[in-house]
Order: sequence, then structure tokens, then C-alpha cells
Amino acid sequence: MNQEKIGVFIAKCRKEKKLTQEQLAEKLNVTDKAVSKWEVGEANPDLSSIVNIASLFGVTIDFLLTGKVEEEKISLDDMDASKRMEYLIKKDDAENFAKYGYIRKSNQNHDNAVFGRDIRFGNANLTYLNKDVWVKLFENSATKILSKCFDKFVEFNTTEVSAAVLVVDFLDDFVRYAVKLDRDDVLKCIGARYFSIGDTYKTRYGREGIPLLGHRQTHLLPLFIDTNYDDFMSSFISFGISRDLFKEILTAKEASPKCYEYLTSKEYYIAPESLGRNHRSYGYGRKLLAFTNYDSELLDILIEINSFDKIKEFCDAYSELLKDLELDRNFEEIRGTYAVRQRFAHGRVMTFSMNQINSCIEKGEVELAKLMIS
Repeated sequence: MNQEKIGVFIAKCRKEKKLTQEQLAEKLNVTDKAVSKWEVGEANPDLSSIVNIASLFGVTIDFLLTGKVEEEKISLDDMDASKRMEYLIKKDDAENFAKYGYIRKSNQNHDNAVFGRDIRFGNANLTYLNKDVWVKLFENSATKILSKCFDKFVEFNTTEVSAAVLVVDFLDDFVRYAVKLDRDDVLKCIGARYFSIGDTYKTRYGREGIPLLGHRQTHLLPLFIDTNYDDFMSSFISFGISRDLFKEILTAKEASPKCYEYLTSKEYYIAPESLGRNHRSYGYGRKLLAFTNYDSELLDILIEINSFDKIKEFCDAYSELLKDLELDRNFEEIRGTYAVRQRFAHGRVMTFSMNQINSCIEKGEVELAKLMIS
């Protein structure tokens, strides 16, 4: 410590022990004026006084001289499981974290394991996560340990999209660290491409819903909806990540190229006719098209960060797919990405707002603006 810090420390300890300067001086065999000079930073104690001060206040001489607290050296084997886990997380010691068996499954609710019990939903194999442990990993930015945990997460959860329900309580942090480590395999495992930007959708009754488990194609909204549009959309619940996080991801293209490409690539799915006959919401025997559904927020962010090549890529791919699809263009309004007539959705459209088009023009992207209008 420097002269001033030693003085502050002496004054603090003296007051905690409820001693006057005169009383402390008496215990240290010095004058009260000497104590006063120490405390205001005008002088330092001599070596003999430092030894006595350390003994009186229960600190080491090294602490008084350097201000550093010497860590208590305890063997990892001598620590209980909880304290050892917290210690290893703070140190981001992935090797010992794995060695002592924390990256495992456990059927106990409050165990120190990263993963909980297995569950099965249809064809989905899923493994619960211990929320408390994952939150500690995020709070301590334990990226080395998280990397190993992500390995097991992908291994344990074999169905895309379904695994997202396991991390809904800490979804933003989970996605943020997956991107930081450029783990597109983790994002694929939770179906991040199908998320909305914003809060988890709410039902028409105002309740926040938990998205249903299911195959990834469940989360690709269909081209046609042969039921009331409002009824269908009120029952559809999607996961949502914050706009700030999504912008953070889109501006991390160079640091996390695999995650950037995954999250900014549309997935198109043309359903077979048999699917249409068996599923009323998809229509009867018609050729169908579904695609991943970020809000217009995605386009706003892409324009904001001048990622015009990605917008053109969306437009070109969408136009190519629509060449052999006959869509009914006789509609009354656009709602979201649907063309609606008499409360029924008759087709899926990629739309751009006038604000988005004007923003492109203002930034000199006139040809892109023309493409967006067409």
C-alpha cells in the first residue's frame, strides 16, 4: 500500500476496534501525533510499528506493504463440492471442473451438476439444465468451462428447436455466449434461426406462453392458413431474444462468422402435398412455402449497420423460390408477413416498409430500394 492507503486502513481498523488515537498509540508504544500523521498520510509507520499493527489488526505484514490479500491455500480435494465448484468457475478452470464431475447429468434438483435428468418428448431427446449453475457460469464469463458445457449440451439434446425450451429462463445470456464462442452448432440445437426479435410472444389472453416442444418445421410458419388468422396467431408462441442482443450479434460478423451466417440466412421449406392434406392449417394438397420469420426488426438492424448485401440476398432467394408458386394476389391487407382477405391468410409475402425503403435510398442504395419495391 502507499502511504495514504496505509493511513486510511489504520484509521478504519482503529475505529472498528473503537480505539482513540491515544489508545492505539499506547498499544503500539508510539505517540498519538505519530498515529495522527499515519492516518492523514503524512508519514509511514517504521518496520517495528508495522509488525505490531499487523499483529493487532489481524493482517499479514505483506498485506500492509502491498495491499494484496494472500489466498488461503486449500487443496481442491479438501473443499466441499459447492465451494469447489464456485472456486473453479471463478478461475474458469475447465480441466478441473470436468475432472471433479460437474459436467454431468443428475436426477437431484439441487445438485452441483450442470445438467439434470433426461426427458423424452416424441422423437426429441432432451436433458434439463441446472439454471443456478449456468447463471454462475455466465456471471463469471467462464468461457472455457462454457465451451465444454456446450459440447455436452449438443451431445445430450439431439432435436433442433426443441432444446430452446430448456434455456428459456436465461435465453439471452445463453445465445450471447454461444455467439461469443462462435458455436453455431449450439444455436442450431436451440433453433435460434426461428426466434423472434423481442419478448416471447404472448397469447391473446395476455399470458406469456412457453413455446411448445416440437420438430423444427413446427416453427416455420406456413404459407396458407385455412383457419381464422387471429385464432391461429394467438395460439402460436415463439421464443424471443432482445433487439440489443441481435444487433450485437449482427455486428460481430468477423468475430463469430459461423453464428452470423446461421442467424442471417433464411431457411425456406416447400412442404410436400401430402402434408397439406393431413394438416388443415397448411391447406389441402397445395404446394406450400414456409420460411424463417424474424420480425421487420431484422431488416431495420441490417439497414442500420449497412449490411445491404444480406438484404439483397434475402430478396433474390425469395424471388427465385416464388417463380413456380402461384399465389393469390387478391388480398385486403398485409398483417405481419401474411396477405389476408376476410380474416384468412392466403399467402406469405416478404414486405418492406416505406421507412426501410427510404432509408436505403438515403444511404445511396437506390437499386436495392427498387428491388425491395418490386
